[in-house]
Amino acid sequence: MSENKESNNSCINKDFDNDSPWEIYPKLDINKISKVSEHNARKEYPKTDLPSLKSSLISSGINTRPIVLDENWEVIEGNRRYNAAKDAHLKEVFVIRKKMTEIEKIQRSFMENELSVPMTEKDRKDFVITMEKKGLTLEQIASAVGRSTDSIRNWRRYGVQPDAFNTLPEEVKPTVSQKFDELSSKKQTVISRIVKNKSISNTPEAIEKLVIYGDQSTLSDLQQVSKDVKQGLFDTNTAQKMDTVITKAVDVRANSDNYILYQFRFSKELASHLNWAFLVFKDKSKDVIIEDVLLDWVSQERKKRNLVG
Repeated sequence: MSENKESNNSCINKDFDNDSPWEIYPKLDINKISKVSEHNARKEYPKTDLPSLKSSLISSGINTRPIVLDENWEVIEGNRRYNAAKDAHLKEVFVIRKKMTEIEKIQRSFMENELSVPMTEKDRKDFVITMEKKGLTLEQIASAVGRSTDSIRNWRRYGVQPDAFNTLPEEVKPTVSQKFDELSSKKQTVISRIVKNKSISNTPEAIEKLVIYGDQSTLSDLQQVSKDVKQGLFDTNTAQKMDTVITKAVDVRANSDNYILYQFRFSKELASHLNWAFLVFKDKSKDVIIEDVLLDWVSQERKKRNLVG
């Protein structure tokens, strides 16, 4: 382990109360639980799995996975189990309890929630901001939750609107902003990078279409658009090309059986010719260029061989 990682871990560990013993309550009166702690990292609760969790508790009669409480009898881990137990009208629950530091409460809550049902992007961002306010760096937060620093940085950046959005007409800006907020942090990061390009930032219509595309496409699709923009393929007819990209994405999703992907090994010479064509015919998408060339060649070959139909 590197010296830096050891330093990060020691910073986290010193904020844990490792001397306080765990108290085990196999059957605790549920009314002794005070409430869900304000340090609970999950603010947006998933409701889809509560009915099945409630049904499981009714069948077993008690939770087999403990609810973790702090010294104030507040729920740090297991808020979903606690709420499901109340809905199931259980009188007793399996609980473990110990005295904890504030940072320990926040981290335990986050890790339990993230591992059981992944947190929402907003809750992740709030967690990072809270830990920063407690004096932790992004590197230390990453070490504490077992994620890369880039991942934590993306969580932190979630929901930050690109400056280019200020060029959007007022009548569409709220809708575009809302759609952007609903995207994953990774998609938001790619879109924020794309709209820094002048060909996109100077075309409000293209920005709007890009966010719509982000909602209808995969992350890899967006990353490909980012590469195309960087290569200058969107420098002209920007909004029109974005329309073409969106239309193709929607069609692929709706008619996936009509699209088959084969892995080709292009020679460097062929790749060079293709890149030249992509740069020269900037008014066309890559798909259209390849399709035109291929269909033209097939047509010529069929005529040579007197093939019809």
